[in-house]
Amino acid sequence: YASYEGRTTISAEAARAGGVQTERAGPATVAELIDISGRIEITPEGRADVRARLPGQIVWMTGRLGERVSRGQTLLRVESSHSLQTYAVTAPISGVIIEKNANVGDTTGDRALFVIADPTNLHAEFFVFPRDAERVRVGQRVSVRSLSGETRIEAPVEAILPNADIASQTLVAHVHLPPRAAQSFRPGMGVEG
Repeated sequence: YASYEGRTTISAEAARAGGVQTERAGPATVAELIDISGRIEITPEGRADVRARLPGQIVWMTGRLGERVSRGQTLLRVESSHSLQTYAVTAPISGVIIEKNANVGDTTGDRALFVIADPTNLHAEFFVFPRDAERVRVGQRVSVRSLSGETRIEAPVEAILPNADIASQTLVAHVHLPPRAAQSFRPGMGVEG
């Protein structure tokens, strides 16, 4: 059994030739990264149901799936079952018609006649496993990437929902995306962070 103590010394010339570099030790920021997956969704504020105020029959209607509409634009006219007066139903937000659930001649009922979504009002919903939940905080920056890796946007965590999904046992962290994200990301797309 032999004991080896001491130092090994090499010349400065040998160190340069071998690619050895030294630096003075000091304080540094150490980052811990967590890989998470999720999907793009329209925020609750970016989606609206168009409903009739009073029951009646639809006598006039405009608007097609995929058509862009403006807030306050008249989408249909309803003849009230009570007063037989006709009243207008308008778009509550600007956006794109993503659902149409009625036609001229139908009665209004209690359903959404149209659903409008603002495609620039997006957030990413990330699924956070319990082992990572303590390390994810509101305000932290997330690098949101498309699954192809071609698109990347930095955005903050705006909320962490308090309830866990029963099947996956994950928490959901919402990451607010800027309006320019709509150029690359679409609702329902998978993303990584």
